[in-house]
Amino acid sequence: MSKKRVDVMLDIETLGIKNNTTIFQLSAVAFDIANGDIISEFDKFIDISSIKNLNVDGSTIKWWLQTNPNLFAELVNNKNAISEIDAYTEFYNWIKELQNKYSVYIFGNGISFDV
Repeated sequence: MSKKRVDVMLDIETLGIKNNTTIFQLSAVAFDIANGDIISEFDKFIDISSIKNLNVDGSTIKWWLQTNPNLFAELVNNKNAISEIDAYTEFYNWIKELQNKYSVYIFGNGISFDV
């Protein structure tokens, strides 16, 4: 018997646009692509002060500050922020839990960034 399909949509917030840039929020939602029902959600903020080597792009910081400085401040100063390694470990475990029950597919509108 095959497992039911679940799609996972990712959203990451970063301090740059390169593939090695610092991530400060990692979010995802697992959903049934046939009907849109949400199966599970993941949302973690990363404490950037715990990252030894920040990879930051000045134009991205400028964009955040011009677009919505209050939101940017809230995101990078989130009181529930955890270490980078803890966020990635929790995300890995979340995906593994989904795989125990579902066939997991990554949903995206291209592979240019978040995916």
